[in-house]
Amino acid sequence: MWTPADPDALPSPNEIELTRDAIQQLQDAIQDILEQARLRIVPLEKDIEARRGWIAPVRKLPIEILTEIFLYSRAVSELSPITISEVCRLWRRVILATPQAWTLIYLRTEEHDRDDTQYLTTFIERSDPYPLHLWMPADRPYSYERDVPFPLSRLIVSHRKRITCLSVRGEELKKHMRKSFPNLTSLAVVETAKSPLLFTRARFPRLTYLHSWECELIPGPIGTQYPPLQYLFIFSNDELIEGDGWLRVLEACSATLKGLAIRGQIFDEPPTLVTEIRFPMLTYLFVDEFIDSLGSDTALPTFYASVPNIISYDNRIVTNSTTVLHDNVESVQHLRVAIISDIAIYTSLRTLQLVLVTVYSRRG
Repeated sequence: MWTPADPDALPSPNEIELTRDAIQQLQDAIQDILEQARLRIVPLEKDIEARRGWIAPVRKLPIEILTEIFLYSRAVSELSPITISEVCRLWRRVILATPQAWTLIYLRTEEHDRDDTQYLTTFIERSDPYPLHLWMPADRPYSYERDVPFPLSRLIVSHRKRITCLSVRGEELKKHMRKSFPNLTSLAVVETAKSPLLFTRARFPRLTYLHSWECELIPGPIGTQYPPLQYLFIFSNDELIEGDGWLRVLEACSATLKGLAIRGQIFDEPPTLVTEIRFPMLTYLFVDEFIDSLGSDTALPTFYASVPNIISYDNRIVTNSTTVLHDNVESVQHLRVAIISDIAIYTSLRTLQLVLVTVYSRRG
């Protein structure tokens, strides 16, 4: 390596080049030393982590508690069981021996690839024989023109007896109108169906929760038996469904309902037939007239609810907000409204919330 003969002298152009070459050689030597050190440090760090893991307090947790933690972790990430299985041999052994941890399956719709197929297959196999929860998150993007990955048709048909909770597009559900779901208790339609859907007890004998804001329900012929619904989210719009179809569905399920949420067209111009429906077990009622009644003060509600046991009432109606849609307001303890004109009638009120509501104009 070149060294200047006289460090106090000014370098010549040739000496400058020689010095730069020497600097580069020194820098390369430093990099070689650092690389050799890194090669020695990496195994030492792994050894340290292994020893820390051996004395970690988490190793003292009983398998039963570890299992419970793994079950709770399902809400953190859709792939949490996979992640857990890659931490260590113990955790992998525990998670593979816990089929309940694999029962919550997120239906991912933004991509179509082999990973989706492997993902669903893995969860279905490892969760056997426990009930399945197939969930399409409402905030996930989806396409109206494209089926969900790992053709959902095959998935539903093959494992419908294990499915207890299902979140699905209306059009996918229509493909299996003749198939029954004997153990399904909760169903949410997450995308608007092109035509109304019919839900009968023959297809859904144990269905207690139905979220159908994204589709219209049609009644069956006289004598049709409906599922034993306890919680119903129903869409109402007589412009899309001829006659009072949604009211007939509502009336048929009224005896078992504990919670009811109605969204759509609730008011109409007189003369109109007001249908009175009794809900003996209903404790929660939500109404949202998201289609305004053309700003008319003469429009009347298309139904009147008899709710002797109502406790919670959520009213998002702005147009004709003074019109009472149900009796027995004296029993209401929890009230959420957009507009309130006479709070004195709620004699048992304990909680009051005011909400902001955006009024949309009626289509057409």
